[in-house]
Amino acid sequence: MNPHIQDFFKLIRSSFRYRMFTLMKLPAAFIAGVMVREVDENKCRVTVPFKWLTQNPFRSTYFACLSMAAEMSTGILAMAQIYKRKPSVSMLVVKVESEYFKKAAGRTQFICEDGAKFTEAVEESIRTGEARTVQARSIGTNANGEQVRIYHHLVIQSKTYIMKITFHGAARTVTGSKHLITLANGKKILLDCGMFQGLGKETDLLNRDFGFDPKEVSVMILSHAHIDHSGLIPRLIAEGFEGRIFCTSATKDLTTILLRDSAEIQEDDVKYINKRRGAEGMTYLRPLYTSEDAEKATEHFVEQPYNKWFDVEEGVQAMYTDAGHIIGSAAVNLRIKENGKEKHHIQW
Repeated sequence: MNPHIQDFFKLIRSSFRYRMFTLMKLPAAFIAGVMVREVDENKCRVTVPFKWLTQNPFRSTYFACLSMAAEMSTGILAMAQIYKRKPSVSMLVVKVESEYFKKAAGRTQFICEDGAKFTEAVEESIRTGEARTVQARSIGTNANGEQVRIYHHLVIQSKTYIMKITFHGAARTVTGSKHLITLANGKKILLDCGMFQGLGKETDLLNRDFGFDPKEVSVMILSHAHIDHSGLIPRLIAEGFEGRIFCTSATKDLTTILLRDSAEIQEDDVKYINKRRGAEGMTYLRPLYTSEDAEKATEHFVEQPYNKWFDVEEGVQAMYTDAGHIIGSAAVNLRIKENGKEKHHIQW
């Protein structure tokens, strides 16, 4: 079951937060007055009123408003299972069938009790990486308990794609190399953690914001020691990264020297800048990282030889091959398995 499901229920059960959600994401439901009255892991009860905004020319609730309420009762149960899931799961309604019994001339409530079906489908989809289908039923009744409509929603659920790579540096510029791989299981692997250089006033701002949360990164692979590839490692660790940093033996030795030197430069630069800022009554700046941060960084380095595959994470192997750039530099080769099959080869 989704470990974040109770957080989702808090959002839905809060009248204010639910109304804001529908206003921003489902404005038609907000205007129609579609409300979730009851929800748990197995059941969702939704109501839609009969009023001027929801009426049809025949003095009953317009079918589209009824459909919104019915789909909300099934959709909430599905969303509860995919909310903040890692790996992420997508949901698509591919077919809707309905049965009509009588006019909806008052407030209509729709109840879906198929939560267990969504739980099973999402868990199976995550486990296998394959799409799963669910046929959910929502029964609409009036104030007297009489059936008004029954909706059948055939929903297909699948992973929103297996692996992705995001670029947080060395894109449209040659510095700040940082590439983040997010695996299907949610684990994140960082390729290099370089400092931006020579970009004027933007340089410091870019170096202070990674564009991702360092705490969420599982492991890092370092290609070589140049500061535009290694220079923000101490800051990465200071902001919560706790994993291993793979590198060649020579890269470890050279990076240790360069990071110490870089930390001293950060500290000296900030001292000089803060003299002027202090004289002008401005708040003091802090260095990107300190000499102490640079020393801590070396504790994370794990040496690896050339031309030998090593395990990075479950299902992920890497191998260094000589790049001929500087001492210790290497091209990084990755083999990534998903669902027991080797699916991706990456080289950089």
